[in-house]
Amino acid sequence: MDMSGHAMSMALMPGMLTPKQMEVLKKADGEEFDHLFLTGMIQHHNGALIMVKDLFEMRARVRMRNCSISRPMSTVANALRLGLCKPC
Repeated sequence: MDMSGHAMSMALMPGMLTPKQMEVLKKADGEEFDHLFLTGMIQHHNGALIMVKDLFEMRARVRMRNCSISRPMSTVANALRLGLCKPC
């Protein structure tokens, strides 16, 4: 499979095998291939764990930001509802 067009996105994704690792894997056979393949799969899946951790952290930041935005808006809405201020 030709992945040359994906070099930039692969570099940004944790766990992706480098082009050099892929070349070594292509040339390997037997036990060497098995070892390199499994080592590459471990690297790849560790990268997936890093991405999931990053997504959970990003989700927490978004949740905190949304909370900080929605609280002042709900305060304004309550003030309008109670007649404590008038809409612009």
